[in-house]
Amino acid sequence: MLIAGPLHLRRHTFEPVRYSDGRIAFSGPGWFGSREVGPTRPGERFLVEGGRIVFESADGGRRRLPVHRWLTRSEDWKKAVRIIEGDD
Repeated sequence: MLIAGPLHLRRHTFEPVRYSDGRIAFSGPGWFGSREVGPTRPGERFLVEGGRIVFESADGGRRRLPVHRWLTRSEDWKKAVRIIEGDD
């Protein structure tokens, strides 16, 4: 129980959204209210690397979203990967 409780609290779930024009955004919990990353613009993209979701900007800058595969519900993770890879 001592381990399960903190892990459950850290299960941040970011909801992936694909717009009709193909852009992708992730929306989820932030420190104060909700937080959104994206939507992507030309030259920007999301990647899945090593169990993490990475946002790559048009200038090549990269930042990892606070989403870990092992801390996310498996069905949520699979949906995010399908959207990023264009299968959804």
